[in-house]
Order: sequence, then C-alpha cells, then structure tokens
Amino acid sequence: MSAALASLTPESCKVLLHQDMPGESSAIRAVRTYLLHCLQSDQPVLLEGEPGCGKAYVARLIHRLDRPNGPFVAMTVQDDPAEMMARAEAGSLFLDEISDLSPEAQNGLLRLFRAADGEASPRVIVASSRDLASLVAQEKFHAELYLRINVLHVTLPPLRERKQDIAALCQQWAQQENLAAHGVAESGVLWLSQQHWPGNVRQLRNLLHRAAVQNPNGHLDDAALRCAFGETQEAEAGSPLAEPFATILSRYLTPFLEAHGEHVQDLHARIVEEVERPLFRLVLQATAGNQLRAAAMLGLNRNTLRKRMRHLGVEAERS
Repeated sequence: MSAALASLTPESCKVLLHQDMPGESSAIRAVRTYLLHCLQSDQPVLLEGEPGCGKAYVARLIHRLDRPNGPFVAMTVQDDPAEMMARAEAGSLFLDEISDLSPEAQNGLLRLFRAADGEASPRVIVASSRDLASLVAQEKFHAELYLRINVLHVTLPPLRERKQDIAALCQQWAQQENLAAHGVAESGVLWLSQQHWPGNVRQLRNLLHRAAVQNPNGHLDDAALRCAFGETQEAEAGSPLAEPFATILSRYLTPFLEAHGEHVQDLHARIVEEVERPLFRLVLQATAGNQLRAAAMLGLNRNTLRKRMRHLGVEAERS
C-alpha cells in the first residue's frame, strides 16, 4: 500500500479526488475510480489524452495523495533523466509529452528503469498527447520503454465527452481563484456546453479568466462569455461548414501550439492523420461502407485508401 493510504483512508482519498476532479459524467467517474486503485500501487502511471485535458494537473494530484512529503520533480525532454531521478528521491518524477524524447533520451531513461528494478525509487508519472502504442507500432517509440511505463494506464477524456461537468468545473474554478462573484450564470453554462473545446479544460479555464477580467463586477452570462471568446452578441452560431477551414484549423491548433509549441514534432503528419480519420469514416458512412465508391469520392486509388484505413485503424461497416 502506498504512503498516502497509510495515513488517508480510501474513503478520504475518494472524497479528495471528487473535490479536485469534479463532475458526474461517466467518463470522469471512471477516471476517479481508477485513480483510487492507482494509489494502492507504486508502479508507473501513464496519462494519455488530448492537449489541455489536465494530464499535468492529474499528475500533481496523484503526487499530493501518494507522496505528499516528497518532492514533485517535473522533467522536460531537455533534462538529464539520471539527474531528475536523483532529485525526485522519494517523491514523484513527472515527464510530460514523453513521446517527444529523442531516441537517445529514451534509451537513457530505459537504462534507469533497468537499474532501479527492485529498489526504492520515485513514483514515475508520464504523460503523452499522442498514442504511444501507435508510435511503438511505427517504431517511433522504444517498445521496452513503453512496457516499463505502461503499467497503470489512465486515459483522460476530452471536455467534449464530459460537457455535463462544465458547471462543476466552473464552480471549482471560482472557488480555487477565490472569485465567488464570478460564478457562471445558467445561460453561460448552457452556452459553454454548446462549444466544442478543442483545447479542453485548459481552454475553458483560460476563457473564464479572460471573461472575469473583462467583467469584474458580476456573474458571467452567455453574452460575457461570447465576448471573451471573440464573438459579438449578435453573432449567430452558424454551421461549422459555413466557416473557412483555416478558421476551424486555427481554433483547434492555437491552444495546442500555445501549450506545446516549443516541443511539437511531426506536426504535418499528425494533422493529416487527425483530418483523414474522421474524413474517411464520414465518406465510408455516406457510401454505406463501399470502399470503391469512397475511393472515387475522395479521388484516391482504392489500394491507397485501404492502406491508409489500416494505418489509421478505420474500419468500413457495411449497412
């Protein structure tokens, strides 16, 4: 049993997890339940999820509940793994965006894991916005290192899959920032729930901060939030198809680049995959799974389509 549960009961940890990860969506309740199990083990934790969904926040939460008396050492891809491991001692070592490690750094981290087998070491928590299993299959990430870090695996849901939690997240933000006067009105929560949130919880939090600065004297309604979001009150929520693609791409990429711009790699390939996957699925749905018709609609050779579908994990379900 970990140091946390030696002083905190499982029920106490459950309460603290609920306070720090509010919401009642099935997605976030499943994450809280699994994290409670993680606290009963000292094994590495792999946090995966889209940019902005709270991986670093969850890493610090695990540390507070598991090893509160030790240091929390956040390692970057430029840091020396051995030095960071030594600094973390009996605390937690957190490495964000581990997929950005160079092959040399991956090998160095793997050697540390091998040397530490059976010995006391920091709680290792790593995070990735990319699918590491896919990178291993493409030989872009060390297979043994993946096995070493992928013991306890937590996938954090994007905000669009837990929109019913937005009200609770807004309340948490107001409490944490001691801004009770800046609660979000019901009309504001409704408007927030209608947005897509490509930047996830980080984008929501940033928006609330901007809105609070622009409206220092009261609750944030839908008009205040629209203004902070960059819309006018008179703007209609038109179909996404009416927007220029450049605008849509900017809305998706800006939060990601703000958070990870210095460490982004293979951006072109990643964007192509993110566009191709839903594109192929929609076209296959429109053609009732007929790959020949889908290839013609896309302007691709059928063999090329099949090869890309296999790479992307897209299946054609015939109706």
